[in-house]
Amino acid sequence: MSGLDSGLGKVTERKGARRGRLAISTAEGTAGGALIGLLVVKKKDGIDTRGDNNREALIIGSNLFYFEEIKLWGARHRAGRGECFVCHKRKRRAGARASSSWTCMRKEHHNMNASEEIILSLLNAYPQAAAAKMTDGRFAKFVLTTGYFRFRFRWRWGLSLSSDDIVLAVLEAYPEAAGKRFSTKCDECILPLHIAYEDEHSEPVQDALRRAYPDAEMENPFKTNHLLHKLLENEPLDQLDEHDVEDLIQIYPEAVGKRGRDGRLPLHIATDRMAPWGVTRKVFEAYPQAGKEKMKDGRLPIEVFVEQKVTDGWPQSDLTYLATRLLENDMPVSIEDGTPVEHSGSWHACISYSTKTAKCAVREVLSEFGFGKHIHALTEVRDAKGRPALGLASKESRELIFEYLLFCGRYKLQSGPPEHRTATSVVLRAEDLAEQVDYGVIFDKADIDGKGKLDSTGRKESDESISKGEFVSICKLHLGDGRREVVIKLMQEKVQWERERNARNEFVLSPKYVVSALLNIPSDTEIAKAVREGDVSLNVIVEKFLKDIKLGKYVIVMDAADRNLHQIFFQEQPKIDAVRYILRQVFEAVKHLHEEKLMHGDIKMGNIVRFLIDNKLRLIDLDASARIDLVDEQAFAGAKFSSAILPPEMIERIEKDQVQGFLKYWKVQNDKDLDKKVAPKIYLEQGIVKAHYVVKSFRTDEEGKPVEEGLPYKLAHASESIDLWSLGVLAFTLLTG
Repeated sequence: MSGLDSGLGKVTERKGARRGRLAISTAEGTAGGALIGLLVVKKKDGIDTRGDNNREALIIGSNLFYFEEIKLWGARHRAGRGECFVCHKRKRRAGARASSSWTCMRKEHHNMNASEEIILSLLNAYPQAAAAKMTDGRFAKFVLTTGYFRFRFRWRWGLSLSSDDIVLAVLEAYPEAAGKRFSTKCDECILPLHIAYEDEHSEPVQDALRRAYPDAEMENPFKTNHLLHKLLENEPLDQLDEHDVEDLIQIYPEAVGKRGRDGRLPLHIATDRMAPWGVTRKVFEAYPQAGKEKMKDGRLPIEVFVEQKVTDGWPQSDLTYLATRLLENDMPVSIEDGTPVEHSGSWHACISYSTKTAKCAVREVLSEFGFGKHIHALTEVRDAKGRPALGLASKESRELIFEYLLFCGRYKLQSGPPEHRTATSVVLRAEDLAEQVDYGVIFDKADIDGKGKLDSTGRKESDESISKGEFVSICKLHLGDGRREVVIKLMQEKVQWERERNARNEFVLSPKYVVSALLNIPSDTEIAKAVREGDVSLNVIVEKFLKDIKLGKYVIVMDAADRNLHQIFFQEQPKIDAVRYILRQVFEAVKHLHEEKLMHGDIKMGNIVRFLIDNKLRLIDLDASARIDLVDEQAFAGAKFSSAILPPEMIERIEKDQVQGFLKYWKVQNDKDLDKKVAPKIYLEQGIVKAHYVVKSFRTDEEGKPVEEGLPYKLAHASESIDLWSLGVLAFTLLTG
């Protein structure tokens, strides 16, 4: 041994040895475990020295092609004869040297690893080498799998861990190895712990791997889910039985939520194969979250089913059922209040398809599952790219959505509270989708010469001309995207509705001063039916804001204004010059009514509105109006009770003994809100009731004529003075604040 001792620390120079390497690194491919152990003991400093190919001794040992029984000299002797040191065969590879030991063509002999004894000796001598890398970047995980090719070519396609002792030694020297992933054609992105489960390694090895990398347990424990994955992947479809799947899920309930070696969840495997309906349903119901996670091809499971054609194995009813369940499981809003919730985009994906399955799934979710009441939120929710759902919907899905979204199939009601409400009427803001303005068409009509340019007057080209695109952009900026905003006034009282409609029809009222009622609207029958049968879009508003009121079936539709005078006064706080301009517009509008012999009868801030299109004020609400006619004794003011600004001639003092008769007169209406409004106002002096005051209002019969019997006062005739008093008080309020 003295010769061996003296040569351990020297760089070998003899022929046949690799130059620049220590003796301990020269045992590559030949040395037995005993010799390596002796070398390690005699010259430990050689362990941490890299050879000419920049590899540590442990790395060399882990990558050797070694046969345990062949000793140093015998191996060299056979190599010199051109024999394989495993099988002694002389079959030489093309171009191989005569002294080379790489002469056998059998792959399993080419890929034999170093013995366990060598690896353990090297690890014990120099643990730091466990963290070193090979020239190809591998090491620690390679040492863990010494059976990499040994088993791969003989028995199965897959990975196998080293012996328990090597695994424990590597983990002790380099714990991070437990977190290194393997990726082959058969085993994609799996961890050592997963292989330990599959090969049923000892508990100490499994415990050590779990401690070194705890996340591996949650990420993919094949100990519990591999049977379910294998069944779904490999069983012929005609033999795949839902009861077998159910049994496995009961035994390993956590398996349905774990990804397989190829990264797929059980539901994704079943979906990819279009497994029988019962199997797919069982897997989904056991782990619904899988329906929200994308498959390997980037699609959501619902997309597969809405695209799938009807087959014998998948009839339309089964496709609709599963697509509906997947959609209901991943809706973008809460069923309770419609607030946004985390989702994966199943709603946007489903409505973008035009298939029967997609349409049926959308209908079921909106009707049977109750999401129709949140239709406004569902149309406005945006996908990952910021696109609103309604813009992504196919023609078929859009038609279905409009059934829930549009009142009378035309008006998209505002999702918030009503614009205005009283005891007998409700005003709703909406978009009229049937009256969308096309600014491009307007430009083309004005562009008579066809040059594509218009000046400020819209008649000819000039230096200040604008193109069609500029015209459309300006219109959208100032007027909106072309959809016509309207207000829908639903009235309970037919008499009031007829009074307002007749006032607009019988009198020539200029739209410059009075907001016109739109004529191109659904018929009275269509509107009454929508209210009576509970139009879905209308019911959404009722359930949220109008549960305590009965909706009227008589409708007036008008263009929607920007603000009323009450909002302008309190929110914008106009200066004195602006107030003068406001009053001038109001006076001109009232003057226009009087010139047409019509009394408004309910002038107040809420009934004066402004339009952005010209920034002008106009009058609304003519249901309290009356003809100014001194000859006609039936032309009375007060047909609609109003709490607006009233002149003294509209107020009456009644005696105590007249109160009960007055209240009885109004009881016929059976309206609690109206009863409160018309109830006499008491005047007290030192706590003693001195008088009762009431507004001179009245009921009308079915023909619209006043019912005077039972009233303790004479009715007031309609006149300009009633409006003028209201105007005076309005002016005083605006000027003094």
